[in-house]
Amino acid sequence: MPAVHPGSTVLVTGVTGYIAAWAAQYLLEDGYKVIGTVRDEQKAKELEQRFSKFEKFSLATVKDLQQEGAFDEVVRRVDGILHIASPFHFDTKDVQKDLVEPAVNGTLNLLRAAAKSKTVSRVVVTSSFAAMMQEHEAPFTFTEETWNKSSSEAIKKDNTNAHHGYLASKAEAEKAAWDFVKNETPSFDLSVINPVYVFGPFIHPVKNAESINTSVGMIFSTLSGKDINDEGPHQNFVDVRDVARAHIKALQNEAAGGHRHITSAGGFGQGQIAGILKKNFPDAKVKTPKSEEVPDFGLSVKSITANELGIDYIGLEKCVVDTARDLQKFL
Repeated sequence: MPAVHPGSTVLVTGVTGYIAAWAAQYLLEDGYKVIGTVRDEQKAKELEQRFSKFEKFSLATVKDLQQEGAFDEVVRRVDGILHIASPFHFDTKDVQKDLVEPAVNGTLNLLRAAAKSKTVSRVVVTSSFAAMMQEHEAPFTFTEETWNKSSSEAIKKDNTNAHHGYLASKAEAEKAAWDFVKNETPSFDLSVINPVYVFGPFIHPVKNAESINTSVGMIFSTLSGKDINDEGPHQNFVDVRDVARAHIKALQNEAAGGHRHITSAGGFGQGQIAGILKKNFPDAKVKTPKSEEVPDFGLSVKSITANELGIDYIGLEKCVVDTARDLQKFL
């Protein structure tokens, strides 16, 4: 399937979000025309002001991703789509209704609209490493061939489990996207981005540290002097700027079509983050970690499609320092 090159029009859903705002900025800098979908008009005004120097940025209001036909009109005008918008919160007593169904229905709504379009050639969907987080005994390496099946089973037994509800929403929405392409054979092809823990600075409107994504909250918690779980499990991180770039490369690279892509810069431990913060922000209330070693529990992450995107990942120290600089105003 032909790739989507600079000069083309790209739809970015949820453009006021953490990853989507960076993706929109990079697209504009690269010469694309960008249409961003929004629900919150106040946030939209703030982002519109930031992008005012770009003549090729416009907004489209989509208040309900699940509403049938919500994307039909805006999709007619685009060549490629970055579907980044998705529900992410833990304030729910019915995870199937509040998390899984909106994620699945929103994705399918978008794909149905794209299938009606005569111009869309590629859709890139933001999934998550959550869609791969199946429990395994060590040693085990997670790759793009790994699927999370346990979370969907877990919420069948307990529909109030918000943790598994979020993981299941990512897995089910991604599966629905792949099944749609397989069964409906639309004129576009699909590429999926599966980020691990996302850190990095933010350019979208943020009221306070608590309102940004959960992983960045981990850095804020350490920066503000909370207890450090520096003996916790091995985790992987990626900078939000690299995730945004990965979406654009997935649009541009013909070989990326039809594949999932883990985006990960490597492992980290919370003690390691604390050490970086303590060194670079000596006046902060960061507690001294017991160890800055990265715990090794025999679980690792490896992308088998990495060459299709060719990301030169930002390292942990730069990522954490740049994030903390933005978070300082909330201390």
